[in-house]
Amino acid sequence: MKKSAAVPATLCASVAALILSGCGSTPSTVRRCVDPATGTVMPDTACTTPVTASTYRGGRYARVRAETGSVCFDTSTNKQVANNLCTSTSSYYPGFFYGGMLYRSMGWGYGGSMMNGRMRNFTTSPPAGHDIKSSNGSVISRGGLGSSGSSSSSSS
Repeated sequence: MKKSAAVPATLCASVAALILSGCGSTPSTVRRCVDPATGTVMPDTACTTPVTASTYRGGRYARVRAETGSVCFDTSTNKQVANNLCTSTSSYYPGFFYGGMLYRSMGWGYGGSMMNGRMRNFTTSPPAGHDIKSSNGSVISRGGLGSSGSSSSSSS
């Protein structure tokens, strides 16, 4: 009996197509700015330009970053006060004022689920091999095969 060369070629092509069909389906994870203690989701600006304690020069009233720029803040009561009480424009209290509250420890949260404006079951580091997307769906970084997030070089 004579063997046909077309059968192994067809079989190889089918197997290759099955293998390659999975290559384009990199899982994706959404990144959101979140207060890890409460899960409160905040605007991305709260995480992209954090204010550190080194910019605060002391005193009862100081500026704190907010969605619309900054607000004057009473450091002893944690409440927003009239802007004229903040005399210095360069002294910023660490944190972010959002929804009438001061948040001090914002960071990026990955994955999880949303419930009533809060993230649940999220991680604070991006999962390996995932495309990372912003909350509006744009890709921030690509994962998948061969992407480790680091590079090295050597010279002889």
